[in-house]
Amino acid sequence: MSERRAIWLSNAPAVQGLSFRHYEGDRDLPAIVDVLNRSMLADDDEFLYTIEDVRLEYINTANFDPSEDVLIAELEGQPVGVAYTRWNRKPEGVRLYEHHAHLVPEARFPGLRQSMVLWSEQRLKTIASTHQTPDSKKFEVWTKQSANEWRELALANGYEDDWHLFEMKRPNLENIPDCALPQGIEIKPVTKENFGSVFAACREAFMDDRGFSEDRWGEERYREFLEHPKARFDLWRVAWSGNEVVGGVGVTISEEENAAFARKRAWANHVFVRRTWRKQGIARALLAITLKALRDEGFEEAALTVDTDNPSGALRLYKQLGFVECAEFIFVTKPVQ
Repeated sequence: MSERRAIWLSNAPAVQGLSFRHYEGDRDLPAIVDVLNRSMLADDDEFLYTIEDVRLEYINTANFDPSEDVLIAELEGQPVGVAYTRWNRKPEGVRLYEHHAHLVPEARFPGLRQSMVLWSEQRLKTIASTHQTPDSKKFEVWTKQSANEWRELALANGYEDDWHLFEMKRPNLENIPDCALPQGIEIKPVTKENFGSVFAACREAFMDDRGFSEDRWGEERYREFLEHPKARFDLWRVAWSGNEVVGGVGVTISEEENAAFARKRAWANHVFVRRTWRKQGIARALLAITLKALRDEGFEEAALTVDTDNPSGALRLYKQLGFVECAEFIFVTKPVQ
């Protein structure tokens, strides 16, 4: 470890062999992935990162410099914790300063995760101080709704519940209803040549989503879509009216998660319909068609996430198509002061 990258945390617990440093490049990725996965499982979250997931996130995310915005906690030279910070501008005049602190179960010494949270907040305060803007400024943290150490820590630090997100799954791919697209609309394969149009339509549709920000849907996001190893463009179902994209369903597959949790699940991560084409049954038809394609491909269940207050009625649609709530996430915030 380079001494130049070492960090001193004055409020860290006095644990023999505990030290902190910045991210030092790709050589850190295997250890970071191990920490993230073990920490999230301990916090009751069945999600597994891969090295490629993190690598793409680190090179394609706007308003995020991993060499400065990532803190690595080590015990006797072995990474045991990772904290990260980033920020985003929201269309409604809010700047969100996001962070998360991951810590493996055996290193959850009293006060350690708290010291990582304080480092993240101070880092974000420094960034926020350079933003001379009338926008309101808030810290944001996502937590699992179920009782876990991370949620308890966030609430103890003054964060309050802001908005909720459901993870939903269709536990089987049987009895999928027949839903036809409106006349004149057809499904075309997704290719590198037409993906620019697909991405632009998806971006437009998600402008109504609470998680949308211009920063998150820029050139970096476009590259991440194209390069992501879990993307299955052969299973995407995108509807067109002539040369115009109407809507679609994006699919990703995590072979690592399926193996770890003994399941055959596909994620319908991006269900979208452009504003001018809504209220015509297009989303219902596209999702039903996608579910049948997943079934024919050998998958046994499908999952997605949805804002509990989605303005387009997505939650009601998903329930009608057989999806059930299986987890709840809560985004908690507090003012940057």
